[in-house]
Amino acid sequence: MKFRLDFQVQTSVKGHKILKKLSGIDDSEDGDKSKPKNSKAPFKTMSHAILFSFILGLFYGERKPLKDRSGNWHFSSIQKAADANQKYDLGVLLNHFGTPVDFASPEAAQTSVMEYINWGLYELDSQSFGDDDYRFGDYIKEVLD
Repeated sequence: MKFRLDFQVQTSVKGHKILKKLSGIDDSEDGDKSKPKNSKAPFKTMSHAILFSFILGLFYGERKPLKDRSGNWHFSSIQKAADANQKYDLGVLLNHFGTPVDFASPEAAQTSVMEYINWGLYELDSQSFGDDDYRFGDYIKEVLD
């Protein structure tokens, strides 16, 4: 890959709702920012949920196209994963675990990353058994078996 991943990342509208739920952010109609985050959410930040979803999509080699788009994050903020001491080079992951099509151009890489993330979000949502009941331990065990 001869370019940096330096772009805006989005998910589908449904993927964005899943992302908020996974990171404990209120997704009600009023979007009341004064409400505390859901402490039982499986991820502390949206960046962490995005990273995990991306890796999950890459691991399975699955992508879900975005028919509609929501959210808007700059790629560098996701790479920092909400912690200035942590740097993730998702370009390296895409290069090693993706397909040649994924990094054929900057536009192809952007589409691939967003579609891997989107698929991962939908997959994680399938492991929700209620508002505060995620069974990722069972899921990860199943993936590794």
